[in-house]
Amino acid sequence: RLRDALREDEERLAQSILRILDSDSDRADVQKLEGNSAQDFLDVLQNTLDKGLLLEKEHNSKARRMILKLSEACDRLPSALFITGVTGRDEFALFGGGFGDIYQASYAGQRVALKHIRAFHRDAEQRRIRLVCVFPFHSPF
Repeated sequence: RLRDALREDEERLAQSILRILDSDSDRADVQKLEGNSAQDFLDVLQNTLDKGLLLEKEHNSKARRMILKLSEACDRLPSALFITGVTGRDEFALFGGGFGDIYQASYAGQRVALKHIRAFHRDAEQRRIRLVCVFPFHSPF
């Protein structure tokens, strides 16, 4: 029963998000969100995408655009894009590129490759946002 109720709630939430995505005035209202309200909306929208609750590709694209625009407007990102519990990150990157650097670190007791993605705001300060991806580390040596 609890799972059924949760599934129904998720479906209703997805329908509400679809209505927002399809409404110019609702999208404009979302862009005005600030602080915790903006963070909560970003988190709900990202969670909806992660769970595959938006079935059409067009809706997924609209949701991602909304996350991008709201993130730029409020200078926040969905909480799911950050990871905690990473320890022992090497001081220097093993590899680097135009979009990020790869470090060795530990996560959940295992050595992992930590991808540190660099992205920049368009504002004058060019503040750095740090997004992280974690992969098992397999040394070729």
